Amino acid sequence: MARSRSTKSASTSTATLRQFLLRQDPGWLVDQLLQIAEDDPLVAAHLQAASGADRTGLVDLSGLRRELASAIQPSWYVEYGAVAGYAHGIDRVLDEVQRLIDEGFPEAAIEAAEYALTLLEDALGQVDDSDGEMGSLAARAQEIHLAACEQARPDAVELGERLARWALRSDWEIFLDSARAYADLLGEPGLARFEAVVDEQWLTLRQLKPGDDKRWDDNRFRPTHLKEMLAARRGVDALVEVIAHDLASSYQFWRAAQTLAEVGRVEDALGWLERGQASFPDSPDGRLSELAADLHARAGRPQAATDIAWQQFTDRPSLPGYQRLREFAVAAGVWAERREAALAVLRNQPTATTLTARPSWAEPPGHSTLVEVLMWEGDIDAAWQAAQHGGCTRPLWLELARARGRQDPGDAMPILRREVLTAIDGGKRPAYHQAAKLAKELRGYATRAGRPDEADEWIRQVRAANARRRALQDEFNNAGLPH
Repeated sequence: MARSRSTKSASTSTATLRQFLLRQDPGWLVDQLLQIAEDDPLVAAHLQAASGADRTGLVDLSGLRRELASAIQPSWYVEYGAVAGYAHGIDRVLDEVQRLIDEGFPEAAIEAAEYALTLLEDALGQVDDSDGEMGSLAARAQEIHLAACEQARPDAVELGERLARWALRSDWEIFLDSARAYADLLGEPGLARFEAVVDEQWLTLRQLKPGDDKRWDDNRFRPTHLKEMLAARRGVDALVEVIAHDLASSYQFWRAAQTLAEVGRVEDALGWLERGQASFPDSPDGRLSELAADLHARAGRPQAATDIAWQQFTDRPSLPGYQRLREFAVAAGVWAERREAALAVLRNQPTATTLTARPSWAEPPGHSTLVEVLMWEGDIDAAWQAAQHGGCTRPLWLELARARGRQDPGDAMPILRREVLTAIDGGKRPAYHQAAKLAKELRGYATRAGRPDEADEWIRQVRAANARRRALQDEFNNAGLPH
């Protein structure tokens, strides 16, 4: 393949420069190199390494430290609009830290990355990090640190202690996952030292029983997280033992059960779920019951799973609860009777006004769950009757009207008219744009129902009633609606 003209030109220039340098006095060349080395610490380090010096500690980081401090330390609070530029400046200096690794000076990169992380931790509280850019920079600095350690291979025990102490004190979760990320580097000696440091705090934490108040235990999260990470390396029983140190909430029982279930220990997991349910009889946790049903089904006991799902469904009727009940009841061969009983529960829920102009969040749900279930089963006629009898929320009415409109377009028209008026009440152009889209959809149903004139006349009345809303008129015009 032919080289480009620019490549040929660069090669020619390099060759010419080389010939020039070969003709120069060695003393002059030495002076030139020393001058360059004064301006670039990496060049100086390369020259010293070439002379036989130990590469460790050769790079003068004073200039890079000044650059990091200048880029990271904010003079004042960094508002949201200024964060992107601020973060870009930091990212460029982190490129220089990465360059230390690329140039073969990982020990210097470790030192520079840790200095950058120290500055970032100090700065994080002075920045509006709504978009998470500072978190991304901290993550990048940690990635650089790990890469540098992988190349430099520092003392594992010393590194393990340093990482653990940093993770325990950091309010910004710096090195919080280091026991996992650095595991191969630390090896057993480094991890042992890491855990010994963690235990200095972990062993001071009180063991919590069901119902204990831990709101004031501010120092629990970091040592617990680190201890769990270390315990997981030893196996599921070690991890469950650490989880069991805090049984103040039903969630901890769920975690223990889930941990056991993941390795196939179903009966042990069910034991933890039963303990969790017995420990919190006055505030049942649905997650415990859901996992118990799944585990009974996995163990070949679909009837037990069905019974649990039925209890959950009757406590809190919902479409997902109905779907889970069906899954287990089909497997148990009892779906026909369970289905009729479930539909009876839904039909007995309180009714609501059929059509309402209130916002959906303020509406009583009525028979919304029954409507959702019947629509999921594909019985649109039954869902329509349920909505007519018991009412449902506005968004569900619109979804149902569209499904109904495919068979009986005239039935959809009243719901579309209501939605148009509700959208107009929004009073802003986006709401008017939505109103126009709905009005156009209304015309489609009216045309298919053989009643286009009725819809057009209604749209003209809406226009007339809102004649002073110029933005609304514009949106209706853009949608091609009648005047």
